[in-house]
Amino acid sequence: MGMNSLFQMFQDLKCLVIIKITPRELSLLEAFFRHVKSFPIDEEVMNVSISLRCQNNMSVGDAIIAATCHIFQLTLLTANTTDFVHVESLQVLNPIT
Repeated sequence: MGMNSLFQMFQDLKCLVIIKITPRELSLLEAFFRHVKSFPIDEEVMNVSISLRCQNNMSVGDAIIAATCHIFQLTLLTANTTDFVHVESLQVLNPIT
C-alpha cells in the first residue's frame, strides 16, 4: 500500500470515526472530495513534514497538510487556523469567518 493510500485511509478514519457526521453530511463530503485535486505525499513532502513537525511540535497530519501546501504554494483553508499560525511560509485562511 502506497503513502497516498495510507493518507486517504487516515482522512477517511478522521471523517468517519473521530468526527460524528450524519449520512447527509457524509454524502456532501464525498461529493466535495470527488472534485478536489489530490497531491502526492512524496519524499519532498515527507522531508518538509518531518522538519515542520520537529520545529513546531505539530501533529503528523497537520505537518503533512502544511508541507503539501508549502511545496505546492497553496493557501490552506481551515477553521482550525491556530494549529498553523506558527508556520511562517504558509498562507492560512479561515473560510468560515
